[in-house]
Amino acid sequence: MSDAEPGSGGGVWMISTIDYVAAALSSVERRGYRKSSEPESTRSDASWICGTEPSDREVKKAWREAQPTPEQRERAEALIAWAQALTKGFDYEENLRVAASLPMATSRTQGLLASLPVAYAKANQELVKKQNPDREVDPGYFAPVKARVDATVTILRTISVPGDWGDKLLYVFRTAEGHDLVWFCSGSILRTADGAALTTGDTVQLRGTVKRHELRKGRHQTVMIRCKVLSVPQATQGAA
Repeated sequence: MSDAEPGSGGGVWMISTIDYVAAALSSVERRGYRKSSEPESTRSDASWICGTEPSDREVKKAWREAQPTPEQRERAEALIAWAQALTKGFDYEENLRVAASLPMATSRTQGLLASLPVAYAKANQELVKKQNPDREVDPGYFAPVKARVDATVTILRTISVPGDWGDKLLYVFRTAEGHDLVWFCSGSILRTADGAALTTGDTVQLRGTVKRHELRKGRHQTVMIRCKVLSVPQATQGAA
C-alpha cells in the first residue's frame, strides 16, 4: 500500500508497475526528469498522477492532462520489458531489474521506476553512438505541445532574426539527452552577472511552454514560448 500523496490529489491503495511507469513517462515528457531528492520530483509527480482525481477545478484539469496516453502506456510496457532483461551489472541496473519485475510499485521501488525512462533513453543513445559513432543522437521532441517544462540546456548557437519591431535573437539549445529546443528571445540577450553575453557552450536552467514541434534538417526541434531563465552561470535571473 502506498501512502497518500500530499496536495490536492488523493492517494491510492496500490499502484501497478505498468501504471506507475506510464505515469513517470508522462511526467518526464511534460517536465523533464527530476531526482527524488529535488522538489516536485518525478517520483512524487508520478504518484500524484496515479492518485485519485482532485476536486479542485484547476488541479483536476492539470491532473487529467497529465494522465498517460495509450501510446505512452505501450512505451511503458516496452521500458519494463527492457529493464526486466537487464543482465547483472552495477547495483542500479540490478535493482532496476528487480523493481521492474515486481507487479506493484512500492515505496521502495518507486524512485527506481521513476528513473526508468531516463535510464532507457541513455542506454539507447549509447547503443546508437556505438553503432554509428559519427551520427548525432536525436531522441525526439522534448515534451508534448502545451506542456510547461523545466530543462537544463546548453546553448548550441544564437541567430539574429530581423522583425518589424526590431531584431529577435533565436537561441538554439540542447539537453544532455540530445533534445533540441529553440526560443525566440524578444527581450535582452542573456548575460552573466558581470554583463558578458552568454555564448555557445554556456548552460542555463530554462522554464517555458512548448509551442509546437518542428523537423529541421531531419532533427526534431521543440519550439518554446513564455520562457524564463531560472539560472545562468554566475548570473542574475532573466526573463522574456
